[in-house]
Amino acid sequence: MSNDQSLIFHGTLAAQNLTEENVYSGKLERARLDVDFLRGRLMLRHRPRLLDLGTGTGTIINEVIASAAEVTCVEKFPAFSQHIKIGEKVRIITENIRDFNSKNSYDLISCFGVLHYFTREEVTKIYHRLFEMTELGGEIIVKNQFGVHEDVSVSGYSEKLGTDYFANYRSVDSEMKLLEEVGFQQVIKHDIYPEAFNQWDNTHYYGLTALR
Repeated sequence: MSNDQSLIFHGTLAAQNLTEENVYSGKLERARLDVDFLRGRLMLRHRPRLLDLGTGTGTIINEVIASAAEVTCVEKFPAFSQHIKIGEKVRIITENIRDFNSKNSYDLISCFGVLHYFTREEVTKIYHRLFEMTELGGEIIVKNQFGVHEDVSVSGYSEKLGTDYFANYRSVDSEMKLLEEVGFQQVIKHDIYPEAFNQWDNTHYYGLTALR
């Protein structure tokens, strides 16, 4: 399995004019807490330049635009990104995160609920590129569902969508170690959701922050 399987899944969502909010229970409730967490990190900086990967329909980003000097959103599917609020300081790039690269640098890079759709090999390459795009002293935020003690891979068939899906919930300790190996420092694990939001014993939602 790889990100190609996830692209088919999300492409099916886009084609049916659906979003993850339509498929996953509790998505909007988690998004409200994501907004609070991201806004809090932005407010620690003066006029930060924000890069958001896998922005989707802008559920989170639309609520924090005012807290950033400029916002760059990377989203593969126009059917999703058409819902992102357009403004002078918002730029939308239609591209797969796996392939995205930029010579620009950013004060804060956010990845909310997207990197579990990539294999370890794929995400390692992504992290190396993001490290180069992070301003010295800048921060990366990775909010994902992680394995508690070990990697948890999930694949199967969605009856609702009529297509296969894939997710790789890498263990939180191994993800933190990977960020350090890439070069990030002060990697911190934030438990940002109420316990009731973590429905499975072998996975847990965390927000990871790390500095360059």
